[in-house]
Amino acid sequence: MFDPGVERKFPYLMGYLRHLTQRTWIPTMINWGLVLGAIGAGVAIWGGISHQVTTIAAGVFALAVGGYFAVRFRRNQATNAVEDPRTERARRVAHLMVSLSQHKRLHRDLDEGSLLMMEEAARGWTRAHAALDTGAWVDPYRINTLAGLRERLRNAADAGIADIMGLYQPYLPPEAQPRAWTDYASEFVESFVKTRTPTRATIPAIFWDANEVADKLCRLAEEAERISLHGDPQAQPIPGQAIDHVLGEIKVRSVAETELDAQQIKLN
Repeated sequence: MFDPGVERKFPYLMGYLRHLTQRTWIPTMINWGLVLGAIGAGVAIWGGISHQVTTIAAGVFALAVGGYFAVRFRRNQATNAVEDPRTERARRVAHLMVSLSQHKRLHRDLDEGSLLMMEEAARGWTRAHAALDTGAWVDPYRINTLAGLRERLRNAADAGIADIMGLYQPYLPPEAQPRAWTDYASEFVESFVKTRTPTRATIPAIFWDANEVADKLCRLAEEAERISLHGDPQAQPIPGQAIDHVLGEIKVRSVAETELDAQQIKLN
């Protein structure tokens, strides 16, 4: 799938690209299941015409149910695509970068500094996601108090690296083209000469903006790992806190009953 040399040098980035571009067969299987169900319903209706009304009714019901779920599934897909445009843009960039890697030209169309920055960002994204599935984040006694923070942290990590991918979209070629033999020859010469030829990509202007996001991703990963190991002090329950709440309620109730009794005595 990837250029072995690039994958060895940038394992976290290649892992993130693989995550974004992996194909899921569930929607395809659902679509085929609905199609086959509709065909089966049609056959049942056709066969029922010459046999019994019950078979026709069953076929019509199956066809209606299949059509309902097909329309609903398509609407959900369209809604998800509209709700998260950054992820969709990042996925397009990821597909392009995968194609460039397959043509062994990713390191020619994107400068090494940017690839190293993306590798660090992908490493932060991977660390954050890994931490969210361990330690205090999945502790049965804390999972409810940390659920909201966990979801926001996961979404922030996804949005951060997607922003980096989106920033680089204008600096990549519109599509991956096979490398010319002259480019291979130029790269061979570069391996022996210190001076780089113009064929190698230069650092784009948006590098520093993307690098700042990559630094934030690393800090986010550090916080996720810290909470995973030690928990969130603000979310940790205080020992005996439940008892304190109950005792407090009893005290308030006792004071209210005492005041009520005093008022009744005065009235009598």
